[in-house]
Amino acid sequence: MDSPSLYIIIGIAVLIVLGLIFVIYRSKAENVKPDYRTMFILGAIWFPLGIALENPGSWGLGIVFMIAGLVNKDKWKEEKKWSDLTSEEQKNKLILIIGIAVLLLIGVVAYFVAS
Repeated sequence: MDSPSLYIIIGIAVLIVLGLIFVIYRSKAENVKPDYRTMFILGAIWFPLGIALENPGSWGLGIVFMIAGLVNKDKWKEEKKWSDLTSEEQKNKLILIIGIAVLLLIGVVAYFVAS
């Protein structure tokens, strides 16, 4: 593996670790309870995606998330309607949706440029 690729991989790994530390710290500081419904949905997405991509890590995590969600089905949280959100929550969700849409658009453009 050439040197720039190694630095990119190490950089991504460091960012992931720092992100996990931030999320853990924030959840402990705010006493956030896990959302088991979201865990189940993540598992339901990752499991078939892992099988389709022949990636045992993804389908393994998918199974773990689905089991964690199903075991705690009685603790599932209902999603708030858009009208029930505060204006700050609406703004944050809208920014997140726009950010994901922009990333998707960049990915599609990059795919067509590369091929």
